[in-house]
This record gives sequence, C-alpha cells and structure tokens, in this order.
Amino acid sequence: MGSFSITGLLFDQSQFDAQVQVREMARGYRYEALLTHKGLSKQRSISSTDREFLERKLTAQIRIWDELWIKQVERDQGAQKKEKLRLDKEGKKTLAVKKTDEARKALHNIKNTLTHTLTVNDAIHWDSLKDASEFNRPTPQKTTLPSPVLKKIPEEPLPSDPEYLPKFTFFEKLIPSKKEAKIKASKELFRKDHFHWEEDKKRIESENSRLTQEYQNQLSRLGAEHAAALQKWKEEKQAFLKFQTEANATIDARREQYTLTLQTKSKNDS
Repeated sequence: MGSFSITGLLFDQSQFDAQVQVREMARGYRYEALLTHKGLSKQRSISSTDREFLERKLTAQIRIWDELWIKQVERDQGAQKKEKLRLDKEGKKTLAVKKTDEARKALHNIKNTLTHTLTVNDAIHWDSLKDASEFNRPTPQKTTLPSPVLKKIPEEPLPSDPEYLPKFTFFEKLIPSKKEAKIKASKELFRKDHFHWEEDKKRIESENSRLTQEYQNQLSRLGAEHAAALQKWKEEKQAFLKFQTEANATIDARREQYTLTLQTKSKNDS
C-alpha cells in the first residue's frame, strides 16, 4: 500500500488522501485505490485492471469533491463575513455612543473651565483657548493587488511532429508486418500524448478560471473594505470638525458674555 498521485491535477491536496494497492493476476495486474476527502468526510474505493482508466476515475472523483469543498468553504466564509459585519455594526454603534458622551463631557468641561477662569482672572486670552488642530488621521488608501499568474497551455501535439513519424530500418522496410507495427506504435504514442494534453489543457483552463475569479472576488472585497474605511474616516472627520466648531463657538459665546459683563460693570461703576 502506498501513496498515489496524479500528475498535473490542480486541487486542494491537503484535503485528499489516495492509497493504491496493486494485485498481481493471471493476466496482468489489478489496481485498487481508496480515495478520502478529509474536509467532506467522504471515502470511495475504485478499482480497475487498467491504470489509465483508474487515473481518469480518480481524477473525475477528485474534481467533484474539490468543487463541493470549494462551495462549502465559500459558504463558511460567507457566514463568517456576515457575523463580522454584524459585530462591526454593533461596535460602531457602541463607539458612536462613547464618542458622543465624550464630546458632551468635553464641552461641559470647557464651559466649567471658562466659568472658573472668569472668577479668578480677568485677563483671558480667548483665542488660545480655541482648538485650531487639524484632523490628523490619514485618508485610507486602496490596497493594491497583483494580477494572478496564469499558467500557459502547452503546445498541442500534432501527428506531423517528428516524434510521431516512425523511422524504419532497412529490415522494417522489407517486412510489412514490422513496418505496420511501428506505424501502429507511433499512432498509439500520439493518441496517449494527445489525450494527456487535452486533460492538461482542461485542468489549466479550469485553474486559470478559478484564479481569475478569485482575483476578481478579492478586488471586489478590497474595494468594499476601502469604501467602508473611507466612509468611516469621513464620519470621524465630520464628527471631529463638528465638535471643534461647537467647542470654539462655546468659547466665542463666553467671550461675548464676558465682554457684556465688563461693559455693564463699567457703566454701573461710573
């Protein structure tokens, strides 16, 4: 019993385990393979006296299970994304309430500070009390994503290629049966090579399509995340400027009140 691999097949190998056992028979060999998918908890036994047929059956089963696994992973990721969005919304609500409370406390502290200053010191530098700071959080930038590296399809084998054109010895030219056998062997070699090329072509096209789709999905996800981050940044900047404006307006109002108080006191004294 040993590991069995299929060359060129692209799939999530961490989820698969294939074991094959070769039994010698009177007229050849019998191949028995046990294929297991860990994530799906599925298992299937496949056997054949033709190794190529066994490989094709294993390839077909692997593709079916791999597609099911991809769909299951996507469903799980979708559920996780929904839960994350729910938690993000709850977190934003909590943060908004917290920031609102903080802003109210800050305005209240400004008013109390001004009231206290007026009672102990007539020389107030009003402009120095104002907040002239800038919103210093940088604008969220888009994440760049490199394009996927797609695999090239090998050149298609043709019957006219040199390796499929038999070269006859002097005796093969004289004996028709030997010549015919060599022609038949060359045709069989081409048939097998072309079959494997078609399989490789299908696998590469499928993998390239998957990579391209994943790339587009990642672009969409990154675009959505950037839009959300940019919207959050705008909201925080707007809240910062609003609080700054309200705080500075409170100082202006106190200054006017202070000026009127001084004028009234001056009139009364005179």
